[in-house]
Parts: sequence; structure tokens; C-alpha cells
Amino acid sequence: MQLYRLIQATIPAQMALSAPLWWPGSDRLFPMLPVVDMLSVVPVEVSWVLSSVVVLSCLAYAFGWLRSSVHLPVVLLSMALLCALDLNRLQIWVWMWYCLWVLDAFRGEPRSGGAFHGWILIAVYVWGGLNKLTPWFATNFDWFCEVFSITKPFSGSMIGAYSAALGEIAIGFLLLWPATRRCGIIGVFALHGYILLVLSPFGLNWNSVVWPWNVAMMALVWYFFKHKEPLPLRFSPVEWVIGMLIWVMPVLNIYQWWPESMSWKMYSNTQREASIHSSTGMPCAAISDIWQKKAVDNQYIIIDDWSYQELHVPAFNSMANFNRALAKIRECGHAKPGEVELKTLTVERWKRE
Repeated sequence: MQLYRLIQATIPAQMALSAPLWWPGSDRLFPMLPVVDMLSVVPVEVSWVLSSVVVLSCLAYAFGWLRSSVHLPVVLLSMALLCALDLNRLQIWVWMWYCLWVLDAFRGEPRSGGAFHGWILIAVYVWGGLNKLTPWFATNFDWFCEVFSITKPFSGSMIGAYSAALGEIAIGFLLLWPATRRCGIIGVFALHGYILLVLSPFGLNWNSVVWPWNVAMMALVWYFFKHKEPLPLRFSPVEWVIGMLIWVMPVLNIYQWWPESMSWKMYSNTQREASIHSSTGMPCAAISDIWQKKAVDNQYIIIDDWSYQELHVPAFNSMANFNRALAKIRECGHAKPGEVELKTLTVERWKRE
């Protein structure tokens, strides 16, 4: 039980590594995306308080200074309000932890084996692999392979890319069956260990926000699957609801009817993208630093690149978010009609078109 508590200390670490997202300053340029426009008037100090409450609660709970009966209502309410104020905070790891917290609130603190929590973790790997079973994942697969000389020969192999996707799915099924769990755990440690190595200063030194999450995933899998107890097959009403959200609803993402961040869509390279194009070069003085670092041919900037540069996380993938980013740039640069425009790119999931 203590290990499960300690793993939650990785949440403050991820929030600290993406501090501009959780504790926005007055100089933040990337727009916030509230669930309803009326929340736009809420002062940023509210986010500061709520984010600090989440951090303190997670740390106090991790080290045994706070009971779950206090911790869970605090983090569930605070995190819900934080995401309502800015949907960019609804990252994949936030969604996973929120589902786990809901289970804890209704079912009590989980024992190490045989809990419904295992179904959530398996969904991460099964859906993570299914989302990569496209020709578009090959680009990211090559990117991961080319970091080290020992893996570079695998770059350019479509068979290798599809095998990696199938391997991720296989990890989920290996964890499902008690007899094969040891192999599944080894696969999880190998997968996340390599991801950490690639993203670390020894590799790309990139996307440090997910470093603690990769550590958390290894620890969670070890905690929930180290024993050979079967996963529950009889579910409570709340478990049925969460099961639908994590297993069924991601199907709708294929048609863009369900958010990317709630579909376990990591590094699949099939997400809709948007870019802001300027016919006059840098469109806004306030974005000059980001424009110089991320603009392509001094003509356009990809919104996700802007978000990574400023918030250290990908932007929430929605047209509302893209249009808010466009409006912010136009307002900042007093752009005339036609000078600054938004362009979107949507790929056919199973075709390189």
C-alpha cells in the first residue's frame, strides 16, 4: 500500500516540470482553453491555489501524512476545476490518474493485486499499441531508433514499426493472464526503460514532463501485477462506467469524436495538427523567441511546437484551441485580414495520405 502512495509523488514532479501550465504567469501567451467561455474571467491566482493544493495533497498522501478520505476529495475536485479552467491540462497522465482516483474514492485504497486498477493499466498498453498500428507511426519509430547507434539499423523498417505496436499490445495481454505476467512486467520495464533512455539527457533530452510518468507506470505495473491474482470479472457500477470510458470511448477518437488525451494516443503521429501562417514573417513581438526557435522558413509555426516550447506539454487537440491560438496571435500583432491564417492537417489513419 505504501508503494501505491509513494508513486503519487510523481504527480507533483510532472506538474513542476510543466509549471507554466499549472501556475500561469501574466506573461503567458499560449491561450487558456476553459470548458465554457464564462470561465475565461477567472483570475490565474485561482489556478495557482488549486495546483498548489494538488501538489501538497499528493505529497502529504505519499508520505503518509494525509488519509485517503481527505486526499481523494481534494485532488478530484481540484484537478477537475483545473482542467475546467484550461483543457490543456487534460494530459494523458492526468486522465489516467483521475480514473485511478475515482476508483479509490468508491472502492477504497487498492491492494496490490486483483484490483480493477489493472484493467486501466492494461488499456494504456492495448490502446497505445492499437493507435500505433498505422503507417504514420513509422516516422516516430524511426525517430526513436536513430538516437543510438545500436538501434539505428532498425530505422526505416515498416515491419519494425508494426512489430513495436504489436509488442505494446502484447504487453497488455501478457499482464492480463496470471501465467504470463512476469513476461508482461519485463516488457513494461523494457519499454519504459528505453523510452526514458531516449528522452533523457543521454538521448534527445526532450519532453522531460513524461519522465516521472514512465517511472510511475513501471512502479504501478509492478504493484498491481507482481502477484498472480486474476483481475476481477464482476464489476461495480462505477467500474462499468470507467471501463466504458477507458476501453470503449477511444473507438470514437478514430472519427475525432473523443479527445486524443483520453484515448491513450501516445506517439502515434495520427493526431490532427494545426499551424499558424504569417505572410509578413514574425506576426507578434511577444512570440519572437518562440518564433525564432520553432518557425518554419519564417512563415509558420505548428501550434503543438508553440505549446511544447511555452507550456512543456502538447496542446489540447481541438479546433476551439487552435482558433484561440490564432485569435491570440492576431490580437497580439494587430494583424490585418489575410496576414495571419490557420491551416489544419488531418491524416487518413491507415493510408499515407
